[in-house]
Amino acid sequence: MHPVFYVIAILGCTEGSHICQQQRIEPIRYQTPAACNSAVPAALQRSTDIDFPMIEASCQASGPAIARQQNNRQQRG
Repeated sequence: MHPVFYVIAILGCTEGSHICQQQRIEPIRYQTPAACNSAVPAALQRSTDIDFPMIEASCQASGPAIARQQNNRQQRG
């Protein structure tokens, strides 16, 4: 079994959060979704340098298994 971990993606969004673009991935890896979600407020506070009207954050699963699944989806596409 390949390890899965969670990272925080910081998103820059237009007014009303209709269109968002990923701006960065926080470097810290979390073992559980709960640990990742509890770190979101601090990650948002560190991201005030992003030049968008709205900033959001999202925890995402990552790791070798996740990357392989995404690659397989793109190839089938």
